[in-house]
Formats: sequence, C-alpha cells, structure tokens
Amino acid sequence: GGEGRRLRLGEELARALGRSETLEGLLVLLDEPASSVHPYDALTITNCLLQLRDRGATIIVATHQQELIERGDRILQLSCDSFPRASSSSRRSPD
Repeated sequence: GGEGRRLRLGEELARALGRSETLEGLLVLLDEPASSVHPYDALTITNCLLQLRDRGATIIVATHQQELIERGDRILQLSCDSFPRASSSSRRSPD
C-alpha cells in the first residue's frame, strides 16, 4: 500500500478522541502537550483536551503556555521553592 498522507499530531489526537464514547475515570497526564507543534496543532490539542474534560476525563497538564493555563479549571503553580530541599544532615546514612 501507499504511504498516504501523514496526519498532524492534532488531527491524530482528534481522531482518537472521536472514537471514545465515555471517558469517566480516565486520567490524562501531559507534559507540555502543545510545545514544539504548529500553532494549528496546538489549538487542536487544546480543544481536544477541553472535549476530554467535558466528557468526564481528568486532565493534568504541566505547561508554561499561558493560553493553555487560562483554560484550566484549577491551576496549581509549582516552583523550586514549593518543595522542601534535603540537606546533608537530614539524609540517612546506610546501616
């Protein structure tokens, strides 16, 4: 068979989502899902994520993209200062 037309990432995601009926209980974890993609694909990915959410999925996204952050229902901002640092005195030595 021929190679056919290669789908863009956003189109592939949209097709996969279109095949799913119910998404209750589905957890989707994404790290910078719209980085390094064409702006059209970034918009398609964002819209697909919103559709997933509307159909009952829980979506957790790590991103720096303000447009995607603004679309979230809940926003948790993390920084290096958010986590306690281990000091040499708090580390256990092997027995």
